[in-house]
Amino acid sequence: MRKAIGASLYRLQPEKTLFMQCDIQEKFKPAIPLMNALIENTKKLLAAGKILNVPLLVTEQYPERLGKTVAELDIRHACANIPKTKFSMIVGPIKKNMAEMFSGKPQTVVLFGMEVGSICYLPPRAHTSTAPLLPRDRPTFAWSKRPLT
Repeated sequence: MRKAIGASLYRLQPEKTLFMQCDIQEKFKPAIPLMNALIENTKKLLAAGKILNVPLLVTEQYPERLGKTVAELDIRHACANIPKTKFSMIVGPIKKNMAEMFSGKPQTVVLFGMEVGSICYLPPRAHTSTAPLLPRDRPTFAWSKRPLT
């Protein structure tokens, strides 16, 4: 039994992993249900990433109009904070940072934030940010807005 369970678990390798935080911004607070849960979950992911030295890339959708990343999240350790106007995180500066950090694409990407808040377990081709990152046959797991316990 133990062997079967262990074989199904996926373990992140911090040196081959990238955390990507998507558009968790001030103007979204009043409009997004469960925003507080999303912020609390993100705090936990950011803390784990700091401990494990996983690089973090942050995007902000049109920050001039939608505000900066919410004040509750400490993203000072981010490798880059990229403003964007596309509905994908995979914009030029993100590609450039990934190429510099991983000589291309990281083995694992943990994508969390606004763009992934309402989806769960979609194939990569179905999601604008994950499609360019992963092979078509690898599943993509989105982080839930429900509080972590």
